[in-house]
Amino acid sequence: ALLGLGQDNNFVFSHFNESYGLSNNVVNCMIKDKRGYFWIGTYNGFNRFDGANFYPYKIRKGNNTLLNEVVHGLCEDKQGKIWGVTNSEIFSYDLSKDKFSNYECKSFGRPTGFTNILYDHSGNIWATSLVSLYKYNAAANGFDLIMNTTTAEDSIGHYTITKNGLIEDRQKSALWLATVSGLFCYDVKTKMILNSKTQPGHPLFAKRFTAALHRSALGNYWFFDN
Repeated sequence: ALLGLGQDNNFVFSHFNESYGLSNNVVNCMIKDKRGYFWIGTYNGFNRFDGANFYPYKIRKGNNTLLNEVVHGLCEDKQGKIWGVTNSEIFSYDLSKDKFSNYECKSFGRPTGFTNILYDHSGNIWATSLVSLYKYNAAANGFDLIMNTTTAEDSIGHYTITKNGLIEDRQKSALWLATVSGLFCYDVKTKMILNSKTQPGHPLFAKRFTAALHRSALGNYWFFDN
């Protein structure tokens, strides 16, 4: 006879939406900061959640404001500032001062929308736009263009960086980007770029639509393609 062990599957879920104060029901991203707050990016601003209440952040009057309310990515730096990317800019928000700082970057000579933002283990802030990787320059208080996934403006649609498509590797020496033409690996130290063009025939860098990069606690890399 086989012994069957019972397992309790009575999970309890709480559902939060606009009726509870969330600024929008379409959520793009979520992080938990050092203070225990959840920060939630949506198509209508971003929100701070303390476990009981939502505090939405949207466009304000005056200069101390978010410039665009479609928030695609969020991260936190060691000072506790929240950094985010929107359809038109990169921003940082200092909760202790209730202060916004905004950064507009250009790709191929014109402003662009942004998809991802990352705070790495060395304390650097990285962000991606449609086809560009940027790094925060603290001395200049701005973002430097580091690389483009394509050098031809008419091929932007073939090399777009996807949302949730930027992670740091476990050796803390490279960044991985997911694009509609396969994976890109940027070596931070050597500035070498690995992709389907530089690594022809390599199965990892095959030319395919990739998205949703993730590094597990065990050090494995996960990604999805179409």
